[in-house]
Amino acid sequence: QRQLRELVPVDAAMLALIERGMTEFGLSTRSINRILKVSRTIADLEGAQRVESRHVEEAMGLRLLGRGGLPV
Repeated sequence: QRQLRELVPVDAAMLALIERGMTEFGLSTRSINRILKVSRTIADLEGAQRVESRHVEEAMGLRLLGRGGLPV
């Protein structure tokens, strides 16, 4: 988990998204870690140097879509 935090430093905007995912959608810590990993992949595919909140938002949307629910 420490390596993940080094690869994906979480800023205030990302933290707000993570908190929303946990409170509104019931995402677990394990789900959040997976979302952060997918966020890093999305950023890599775009050629971005760092993960941004939009990458986290996209990864979270994909996760919620897989659970059968879309964020509103």
